[in-house]
Amino acid sequence: MDTEVIDARSVSKLSQSADNSPVPSPGRPDSTDGSKSTFSKGRKRKKAYKDTNAPKAPLTGYVRFLNEHREKARNENPDLPFHEVTKILGNMWTQLPAPQKQLYLEEAEKDKERYMKELEEYQQTDAYKAFMSKQKALRREADGVNGTAESQAVNDESDNLLCKPCNMFFNSPHNKREHLMGKKHNMILMEAAEKEKQEVKDKSAPVTVKSEVQETPEEAFPVDGDIPIFTEEFLNYNKVRENELRRLRKTNTEFEEQNAILSKHIENMKKGIEKLENEAGEQQKEITLLEKNLQKLRQVLRNKLSELSIAGIDEPISTDSSVDKFVSRLHRFIQDDPKENAELVTKIKGIISSIDYPNFLKDVES
Repeated sequence: MDTEVIDARSVSKLSQSADNSPVPSPGRPDSTDGSKSTFSKGRKRKKAYKDTNAPKAPLTGYVRFLNEHREKARNENPDLPFHEVTKILGNMWTQLPAPQKQLYLEEAEKDKERYMKELEEYQQTDAYKAFMSKQKALRREADGVNGTAESQAVNDESDNLLCKPCNMFFNSPHNKREHLMGKKHNMILMEAAEKEKQEVKDKSAPVTVKSEVQETPEEAFPVDGDIPIFTEEFLNYNKVRENELRRLRKTNTEFEEQNAILSKHIENMKKGIEKLENEAGEQQKEITLLEKNLQKLRQVLRNKLSELSIAGIDEPISTDSSVDKFVSRLHRFIQDDPKENAELVTKIKGIISSIDYPNFLKDVES
């Protein structure tokens, strides 16, 4: 299926977060009519400088669905504008069954993990440091040397598309900058600061109860839910858990692939066994028919050959089982002196030619 590739850094046209997107997200009310631009009149939007060396940002599951079905939707609705086609695709995404939607979400999760790994490696390179230096110089030039500390902090923080305090990932630097200036982000930062302040206060309080001092070694290793968030310990713990989940997902995928292969082998083996059983049944029928044919032939030969009188062969052909011995001895007798036994050979040929084979075979098959 042909897919239209979208630059991940321009994905905000299609699937920005619900707070910033000009395009209605699936399952959310359409708020594009009458909406105001985020930039006030008279304010010139700054040019976004793109880092060409940075890893390609991941696509969400929704955007992957759009890329896969956009061309088909355009062909089916050639007269509709771009945003109307996008609304149709959004409704299709909302009505998509959960198993099919999960496939797109899993691909998006893998792409996100890929991006986070590549981004972490890229931020250690000289190319990233050079780009950051250039970005800061351009900002100072645009905002003035005495730019506000708040503006500088927001710009620096927006370079990474992941907001660690809120644990949210954004598709473009613009979306993240809008988020960093929002109330939700500031409230989370304030809550984190309050918790950190309270933790420092609790640690500085003197311990007077003996039992608490004795229990301290047991609490040195916090269990799930006891680790303060937004601390180095929490981040390390979260990273370990993510690695473990990634490993378990990988193991589960491998087992599913192995089960699929084994199921296919079992199915092929069943078909092979069934085929062999059918062939064995056909061969058994053929063997039974040949045995009947041989038995009937012995009876006919016993009746016909009993009329012969051969010197040197005095054994009578009294039973069907004795026919084989008689024919074998007769064959050796003729081979010993073919010229002298030419008359005998002529008689045997006459006996054989007198057998009515068509009726003989009909009698056997019946």
